Amino acid sequence: MRLPLFLKQLLKMFFFVLLQGLVFSHIALWGVATPYIFIYFILTLPTDVGRNQLLLWGFFAGLFLDMISNTPGIYTSATLLLSFVRPRLLKLCTTFEEVDAYVPSSKNMGLSSFVEYLIISIFLFVLVLLGVGQMGQFTIGIYLRDVLASGLLTFGLLYIFHWSLDI
Repeated sequence: MRLPLFLKQLLKMFFFVLLQGLVFSHIALWGVATPYIFIYFILTLPTDVGRNQLLLWGFFAGLFLDMISNTPGIYTSATLLLSFVRPRLLKLCTTFEEVDAYVPSSKNMGLSSFVEYLIISIFLFVLVLLGVGQMGQFTIGIYLRDVLASGLLTFGLLYIFHWSLDI
């Protein structure tokens, strides 16, 4: 029995959000770097998902993670921004037309385009997430260190995860 696409996406979202909330949010390498692997769900949604649907997926993924992590909208705001700019990032990093439907991956986009898409998306997400999260005690040096460390760790884990799935 095949699951409908919506149900597959919903299960995938819950898997990544629970994995992030229960495991990866508690990792802080050297007290600095935290991986944010749940954004892989948003980054690999098919391109034929409508703009409103994409924003809803991003909103609910961020909201559920905020509820698990007991954070006041930090993940929701960063995930919504990522969902909002994702179509433009895909257009920036690929040569596909808007009418072409595909799942963003190294096989469909090419390795260099996919890596570029991952890097820009991850660092944009981490910049916003940590910027909103450190609003009260903002120090530019610590902020940039945390963004760089978390961005690189997230990229490394997502690339390994993507490569191991061989998508």
